[in-house]
Amino acid sequence: MRYVSVLILAMTATVAKGVPSNTERAEGEAPIVANRGEGLWGDTITDRIRFTETLSIGSEHGQPHEMLWNPRALAVDSAMNIYLLDAVRSERANAVGACRVMKFDREGRFLWSRGQRGEGPGEFINPSDVLISPSGELVVVETLGYKKCRLQYFDTELEYRRSATIAEQMRSVSFLSDGSLLVSEWVKGQPGISGHYYSAEGEFLRSFPDDYRYGPLLPEGCGLDGGVFHAQEGRVYMVTPDAYEIREYREDGSRVRTIRRDVKLAPAKFKITGDRAGYDPGDGCGPCYSYKDSYLLNFRFIRRGHGGGDLFLDLFDREGVFLGSYQNPGVSGLVTIDNEGNFYCLVNDPDPRMLRHAMEVVGTP
Repeated sequence: MRYVSVLILAMTATVAKGVPSNTERAEGEAPIVANRGEGLWGDTITDRIRFTETLSIGSEHGQPHEMLWNPRALAVDSAMNIYLLDAVRSERANAVGACRVMKFDREGRFLWSRGQRGEGPGEFINPSDVLISPSGELVVVETLGYKKCRLQYFDTELEYRRSATIAEQMRSVSFLSDGSLLVSEWVKGQPGISGHYYSAEGEFLRSFPDDYRYGPLLPEGCGLDGGVFHAQEGRVYMVTPDAYEIREYREDGSRVRTIRRDVKLAPAKFKITGDRAGYDPGDGCGPCYSYKDSYLLNFRFIRRGHGGGDLFLDLFDREGVFLGSYQNPGVSGLVTIDNEGNFYCLVNDPDPRMLRHAMEVVGTP
């Protein structure tokens, strides 16, 4: 059975009377879209959006490929094949097969499992991500130590092609349309978001022209989580961690626009003692995704006590007009959204699994 996420949406023009947003533009600067209130749809958004689980991979018992250890990342190619990175960090991690990439077709049928722990080509030490390059290569990202990461390039059957090393303590990496890389780094000295461009071969090219800092100054050498850049469909998105602001850029780093909401986010509580720094996270905002080249989806997490909270999916049209917030959409653990609009999540309760959801939007404003 072929699963397709359907989006059916008829909208009035965003300049229509009553839309709770306005666009400001200073001369020579990118526009700011300022949204106020609960959105064009408000509370009725729960009647307009439905999520349906269409695939589950992973079980407590079964064949080796059905019992996941610690799924870390996944990627989906243009044919909707799924590549799932599964690896353990424990005493038994020295066992052959304890670091593996598994391939499934779009219906979830198992195709192969390959890879093992080691340092050679096609072997993995501490894999953290798996990506599909613009040319269709499968790329496994590994953290090899402080300021050293390795990217191994394979064909879609995990046949080794080449490797690249990046001298960076990075939080994430995204491919740009020309095959170069945008790396989000761990920022030192103050919480924030900063990035650098690298070639596919690991050569440093230049720094991303915009970065973001917030919170207190930190002891020398300390860095705290601030967020990442997310590249998708010719655009780059940054979501500021302490205020509701989505910054959209072209791939060269020039800003297209800034989208804001008048929503308060509970700030993080920083703890600095001597040469050490830590923090209790506040509310979360981001990442932002382009959805079917027509809409923007931004995730927002409101904390409720220790370890708990509510996830919101905020939906915007392509003009940046806020439509509404969908509370607890059932896609916690989101890893990626494919080119058909399906959501892929990694969860560990009650056992490690990969879940796919389709989103359907119906009705008119």
